[in-house]
Amino acid sequence: YLAANRRGIGNHNKRYCMSYRPRIIERYEKLFAIISMEKGFITPDTFIKALVIQIKEHAENGRYRFVRKIFLDENIMSVKEIDAVCTVVFQQTDRRIKI
Repeated sequence: YLAANRRGIGNHNKRYCMSYRPRIIERYEKLFAIISMEKGFITPDTFIKALVIQIKEHAENGRYRFVRKIFLDENIMSVKEIDAVCTVVFQQTDRRIKI
């Protein structure tokens, strides 16, 4: 239901699972946040709060949840907004990052 999953990038596929590539995750997460802010969907404070949730969950139970999933679960962004941002993220990174 998100652009990333349609492109085969997600936790369901170990071969392409981004959790195996921490630097790429960081690039996607930062780019996702920047584009979300540029589009007015989130504020810098919202992104920081999502990162705190992400780090806390990872420390407590080893679970890594993408910030876009946190935004969706916390009703900060809609599926349509997340999909719009993911489309831009993957258009930009397709040209720059070789996965």
